[in-house]
Amino acid sequence: MKPINPIVVAATSEKVVLILEVDGQLSWFDGHFPIQPILPAVAQIDWVMHYAMRYLTEGYQFSSLVQVKFQKPLLPNTRVQLSLHWHVDNHLLTFHFEHYRHQDEAERQSISQGKIRLCPIG
Repeated sequence: MKPINPIVVAATSEKVVLILEVDGQLSWFDGHFPIQPILPAVAQIDWVMHYAMRYLTEGYQFSSLVQVKFQKPLLPNTRVQLSLHWHVDNHLLTFHFEHYRHQDEAERQSISQGKIRLCPIG
């Protein structure tokens, strides 16, 4: 239920930038909504946590949403950029989804962004 084969654009121990192809056949779109399917907010948070744990935050898990803002719908068959930044000192993960139509940052439109508090596992 996640995009396959994410493209890693940049990666450090604190940041990762991914390009994701959002396939319109993902089950998240089923019934949400019949006329114009959109990716639910919970799916976006699920993807943030999945990719954060894969690339940045091993040994940590979700604690709470600190702040989140959904600005534009994420439609099927869209290419998006997901930027993750891990602030290990205060256990805060920030994320930003943007439409990725061009490499020029000025051309990108923000989809959602937010902050998630993590806690150590165990």
